Amino acid sequence: SSGYEDDAELGIIEVGADGSTSGTTAIPVEDLSAPPCPLWSPDGRWLAFGAGREQGVDRPLSDRSRSEVWLVDTVTEELRRLAGETVSDLEWLPGTDELAIADNGIHVYSVTTGEDRSLGIDGAAAISWSPDGTTVAFTRTSRVGSGEAEYDATSLWLADADGTNERQLNAAYGAVHG
Repeated sequence: SSGYEDDAELGIIEVGADGSTSGTTAIPVEDLSAPPCPLWSPDGRWLAFGAGREQGVDRPLSDRSRSEVWLVDTVTEELRRLAGETVSDLEWLPGTDELAIADNGIHVYSVTTGEDRSLGIDGAAAISWSPDGTTVAFTRTSRVGSGEAEYDATSLWLADADGTNERQLNAAYGAVHG
C-alpha cells in the first residue's frame, strides 16, 4: 500500500475580496496524490491538474511523476480527462487557452479545438513560459554517477515557443524542488 487514497475530490471554493467563502464545488477524481497541483488558465475558466500515483523517488525526476492530465471547466463543471496523457508539469501559455504538458517532452493541448501538438522537445520534466509566451524554459534530468554516488543531475534549457532554437543555460546541477 502506498498510503494514498484511491478516490479524492477536487474542491473549488469561491473566496471574496474580504476573505469570506461560499459556493463550494466538489469534483470527484480517482486520485489527486501526484503532482502537478491545480493551475488556473489565464482567463480563470479552466483548472488543469495531474491525478495519479507517483512512481518511486529512486527514479529520475523526469520519470517519477506519471499523473494523468485533467481539466475542469469552472463554468459548466465539465471534467475532461486527456486520454493517454501523462505529466510531470503543466503550464498555461500566457493569454491563451492552450496548456503545455511536460511528459518527458513538451506538447501543447488546445482547450477550444482539442488538438494536441508536439514542440519536438525531448526529455523535458519541468516547464515555464516567458511572460510574453515567446520562450519556454524547461529542465532535463538524468541519473549520473554510480552506486552510492548516483544522483539526479538537472540541466536548464530554453527554446522558442515553436520548439526551435534549443539552448542550454546550465548543466548538471542538483535540484530538490522545482
